[in-house]
Formats: sequence, C-alpha cells, structure tokens
Amino acid sequence: MTSSPRAFFTGGAQQKLLAFASLIVLLVVFSLASPQFLQVTNMMSILQATSVNGVLAVAATLVIITGGIDLSVGTLMTFCAVMTGVVLTWLGMPLLVGVLAAILTGAFCGLCSGTFVAKMKIPPFIATLGMMLILKGLSLVISGTKPIYFNDTPGFTQISQGSLIGAVVPGLPVPNGVLILFVVAGLAAWILSRTLLGRYAFALGSNEEAVRLSGVNTDGWKMAIYALAGAICGIAGLLISSRLNSAQPALGQGYELDAIAAVVIGEPRLRGTRDDPRDADRGADHVGADQRPAHPVGRARMADRRHRRDHHYRRLRGPTATRQTQVNQTREAMMFTKRMLMGAAAAALMLSTGFAAAQDKPYVALISKGFQHQFWQAVKAGADKAGEEFGATVTFEGPDNETQVDRQIDMLAAALAKKPTAIGFAALDSQAAIPLLKQAQEANIPVVAFDSGVDSDIPVATASTDNLAASALAADKMAELIGGSGKVALVVHDQTSRTGIDRRDGFLNQMKEKHPEIEIVATEYGDGDQLKSTEITKAILQANPDLKGIFGANEGSAIGVVNGVREMNAKVVIVGYDSGAAQKQAIRDGLMAGAITQNPVGIGYETVKAALAAAKGEAVEKNIDTGFFWYDKTNIDSPEISAVLYD
Repeated sequence: MTSSPRAFFTGGAQQKLLAFASLIVLLVVFSLASPQFLQVTNMMSILQATSVNGVLAVAATLVIITGGIDLSVGTLMTFCAVMTGVVLTWLGMPLLVGVLAAILTGAFCGLCSGTFVAKMKIPPFIATLGMMLILKGLSLVISGTKPIYFNDTPGFTQISQGSLIGAVVPGLPVPNGVLILFVVAGLAAWILSRTLLGRYAFALGSNEEAVRLSGVNTDGWKMAIYALAGAICGIAGLLISSRLNSAQPALGQGYELDAIAAVVIGEPRLRGTRDDPRDADRGADHVGADQRPAHPVGRARMADRRHRRDHHYRRLRGPTATRQTQVNQTREAMMFTKRMLMGAAAAALMLSTGFAAAQDKPYVALISKGFQHQFWQAVKAGADKAGEEFGATVTFEGPDNETQVDRQIDMLAAALAKKPTAIGFAALDSQAAIPLLKQAQEANIPVVAFDSGVDSDIPVATASTDNLAASALAADKMAELIGGSGKVALVVHDQTSRTGIDRRDGFLNQMKEKHPEIEIVATEYGDGDQLKSTEITKAILQANPDLKGIFGANEGSAIGVVNGVREMNAKVVIVGYDSGAAQKQAIRDGLMAGAITQNPVGIGYETVKAALAAAKGEAVEKNIDTGFFWYDKTNIDSPEISAVLYD
C-alpha cells in the first residue's frame, strides 16, 4: 500500500526525518568548522568509536521489540571480554577459541536472562538489572579487579583495529570494527524481516497473549531472542577488548543507556509496531498458522477478537484527511527542515570563520585522565598559558570519570584523526593506548605524556610528579603523626594508571622499609570518586575500629576519606594528595593532617612547551619533574605553597 504524504510526515516517520536532519546538521556544521572533519581517517575514527555502541544497540533492539528491556548489555559485554582474557591469556588457547568463548558466554548469559523473564515471570527490568549486577561482580572477582592484557595474543587487536577491506581495496582503510558493526546490523535486519524469529519478536511485542493463544511457544522464542542478543553482546566484548588491547573489568556500566538511546533515536516503535497494531497482531495470527493448528476454540476466539479489534480501529481512525491537509502538513515539514539546515549553515559559517583564523597556528591536543576534579582544571590553565605564550592552539579534554579507559581511547583516536602538531596524553591505563601511540609515532606526531606515563618509550617526554618519592614522603609524615606504629589503610584512585600504581607502591614500600612497626590493613580502590571512596572508608573503619591512619591517594580519594571519617565520627589521622578547596578546608579545620601537592599548572605548561619543542625537532628532557610539596596548617598560606595550590 502506498503511503500518503500525511502518513510520511506524521508519527514515527517524522521522528525519523528529524533524527536524520539532525545528523545532516551536525555533518554540515563540523565539516565547515574543520577541514579535517570529512577526511577519510576522521570519518573512520568516528565510526570506529561508535562501533561498540552500535553493536550493543542491535542487541538492545531485539529485546526492546519484544516489549522487554535489557539493562545488562554493558556489563555482559565486559564479562565476555574478561572471559576472553581468561581463555586467551591465562589458559593460552588459540584466538578462535577465545572468539567463540566470548560469543557463547554472551549467549548463555542472555539465555539466563530470558529464562528469568519467560519462565520465572520476572519483569525484564528487574531480571536484567539483577543480571547486570551479577556480571559486574563476576568480572571484578574473576579478573582480580585488574585488567587482563592481550600482549601475548598475536592478531587480537586486528579484530577491531585491522582493516580487511583496506587489504583488498587500498586507500579505503575501513576498520574491522566498523565492518563487523555493519555485518551484525545487516544480519539482525535480515533476521527481523525474513525469519520466523523476527516475526515472533514483533508479535510478542505487540500482543504476547494473542501469540500464545495461537499455539506458539512464547517462552521458548523469547528465551531464544534474549540468547541471540547476548551473543551479539559477546561480539561487542570482542570489539572493545580488541580496541583497548585489554579486558577492563571496571567498564560496562552506562553502556546500556547509550544503547537504549540509540534504539529510541533510530526507531520509535519500541514495542512491536505502532504504525498499526493490527499488523503485528495479524503477524501473530500468521506465524501461529505456521505451527501445528491451534485448538478450534482458540481459533474461534481469535476470529471474534479480530472482528472487534478492526471495528475499534476504524472508529479511532475517523475520516481520512483531505488532500489539502496532506499538502499543508508536507509543506510544514519541508519548511521546518529548510529552516534547520539554514540555521546549521549560519552556525557553521561562524565556526569556520573562527577556525580559519587559527589554522596557521600549531595545534596541540591534550587528552587528560578526567575533567571533573579541580586538579585537571589547573592543568588546563597551565596548558592554556603555554598556548598563549608560544602562539599555539591548545585543546584539552578528558572522560567523565577516571574509569572510562574506552572513552579516553576514543578521544585519542579522534585527536589523531585531526593530524595535530603534537599530542599530550595522561593515560588512564599504562598499556591500553600503546597501539594508538604507535600510530602517532608512524605519523611523526610527537607525544608528550603528562601526569601519568605509559609503559612504552614512544612519548618523547613525560611531564609529571615523581609519585614514588612523593608518596614515600606521605608515608613518612603518616608514620610521624601516628607515633611510628599502628594500623594504616590506603584508598587509591586506581591500579591501572601509572599514578595510581606509583602512589600506592611508593607509600607501601616506604612503610615496609622505613616503618616496619606499622601494619597496612587494607588497600582499596575508589576510582577517584568521592562517594565511592566515602563508602570504602566507612567499611574500612567498621572492620578496623583501632585504625590509626588513612592515606587518600588523589583529590577524589582524599575528600572521600574525609567524608567517611566525618560520618563515622572517627579519630583517625588523614594524609591526602593533591589540593582543591575541600582538602584545603579540611586541613584548616583539623580533619586532615596534611597532604602532598603537585604543581598542576606547571604540568600543563611544561607539557605544551615540550610538545611544541619536539614538533620543531628540538631536543627535550625525557623526564620533566614538575615537583611536589608537603603542606599542612603550618605552611598552607606561605607564598611558596599557595603558589602551587588550587581551589
């Protein structure tokens, strides 16, 4: 049946049009604002960055069409990646076995979720929420909360980062991750439109009871759909672990929101079909006929219900719109799209004018570990200062929190696609970014590590604090404050970045070598999150009522420790790291004994300075020590200390 203009520009079709128009607007704006945007390398980088979310969106689509929801797609992806690491790295199995392990693990977990929903009649929201938490815990327990690296598995990174198409068609370097995304999406579309499973998926979402009365095993087909969605999540696990060259057990949570959002934007019909609910019900009738004949009474009831349903829809629809109304609605939609594109062109013109003025300047892209703490704002201030002084354009970005290794890798890939003069990089994981850093080296783009280095000699310089020495000083101060003996605990931001490892080890080694009478009772990781560090601190205090001191290894950890001690009303010596308004106030109030401060402004300044010098071919110092200081009530307001503190 031919769709009328009115049908096209109303309902779901209009939403699709607006979504597509928004994408066109973004392409126009960014392409005019930056001449590098439409380059093949940048477009491939964008597609590569969205490949994991795209695959997860396909999995979520299958479940949502049935009228359910799957909140576990992100953590299931992570769990499949961890199991791949176990099979390949720990057991030393061949690559193909690892690939099968990821897909089968996903299918099994999806089948479990489907069983909870179909057989135990647990609402999908609750069932998959429980599965999400279970899988998150299993990932952390199995991996020991540490990443599993694939350095000893040749070819693993090629799953996502290689280019099969590029090998066949030179000049078209489509990453394998993008190819896999399109293959998965194509297969899912074929399954939904051409197979019995697809017809059952739409029918279940429209009217599951009608399908059941047609004689269909609704429970079995629903379990099959969840299992298929789980297998697709296993493919996503392969993609993300290949991209990061590691299985990161802390990743995953939050991906479900991106996947669901992608489904909503791309297809408004979230439950079977909404264009005409009769179509899905008729589909249920049809697929029921494909099975053994239903009971005669059931068929009679279905015929009567179809008659009443069709009469009801005829009443709801009312008279058909006139041709003039159709024309008016079509004209309004076209005018709206025209106005949107004109607005995009105006915005693009303003952006492109500003960009053209900056094109002649050297461009330094800084990718930090985060953007949420005042420490990173101070680093940015130092980088901006150097950019102004040396006549360079400097950009500074980082993920929302310091566990999002994947987001940081995407940012690094996007920065490389812009072909900057140099790159500054503060690694969340000291090994995960090495493949991309090799690409920068091959493109003759100098890389300067800052704050946190990488396990590679690719960076031409590293501008950072000597964290081993700084945390050793923190240990000496702690020992002095608690009298040289007693129990002490650590709350560290992570165990994957160079800063987290060095601050932990520097403190522990100094205590072991210089203060053997002090017992370390706990070393916990709070991801630099204040709330999480607060809860960890409270748990440590409850388990160790005779605790004498706690060391918080970064700004977020230290503030969390202060909050936890305050809430528990405990008498504990707190030694922190970094600065910020909250830590400074805690020291003034006597809640924190003191802290180690870095020179964040100096870190940002020296990073840009070294990057520009390296780009000119000048020699730069391999390790740029930006210094550290101990501060407490006695010297917090001294000129030397106040110059390196930040709010």
